Amino acid sequence: MYTRGKEPSFDIRRIVYGERYDSNILENDLLESGYDVINRTIILIGEIPFGILFTKKWALLMPDLLLAVDQLQDYELLRDASLVRDKIRELYVFENISWEEYLRGELSPENTEAISNIFSLLRRQGIYLPYLKGCKALDRDLCKSLDVLLQDAPDHTFKAIFTIKAIDLDPKVRVATRGAVKSDLLSLISNGKCCKQGVGCVTGLPNQTCYNCNYDTPDTCGRPDDEEGETDKISPSDAA
Repeated sequence: MYTRGKEPSFDIRRIVYGERYDSNILENDLLESGYDVINRTIILIGEIPFGILFTKKWALLMPDLLLAVDQLQDYELLRDASLVRDKIRELYVFENISWEEYLRGELSPENTEAISNIFSLLRRQGIYLPYLKGCKALDRDLCKSLDVLLQDAPDHTFKAIFTIKAIDLDPKVRVATRGAVKSDLLSLISNGKCCKQGVGCVTGLPNQTCYNCNYDTPDTCGRPDDEEGETDKISPSDAA
């Protein structure tokens, strides 16, 4: 959690709890750590459009990532900031590589393994950046969702998942983002807060069955009614 007076401009908890938000009242450790993961991701890459994030060479992304690490340290969101910096600097060895090339398996097995190990160590520090899962089926699904994301939502961002209502999105963008979440291309948490469970529409990406349920009132839901996302909204009674 944050040092008093050093809260970042964006905290997913403010969206989840709205007017009920109180920085002194905490959920259980699992949910709190998940919220911190989202906040770290937004500070690191949250405002970079997906079309740039996944295709830009790491040499051009790394300076901004290192500056973001300084912010994370200021907000006391890192246990070992030096280790995080060191791991991100190790990516400079692969400066002419993009996330897209890495995720599509276009590198040598040795380079792919080395990069995956870096991302694995970063996850142990609570930083979840896009990474290969090491399972052919999962990585195939991840690449499919990347294709759709780059085609249909290149201007969308990780932060926008939480700040733009699903009803205001082009249906293709909503479905593309939902697919990226489902494949874990974009890593999020489930906090179980969803109008499907009768607790009203609550933002913060509740869970996979109620994607992007970020509405101001509980009378509509942002979850597409099927895997293709053809139904734009459902009522709480339908979702029960």
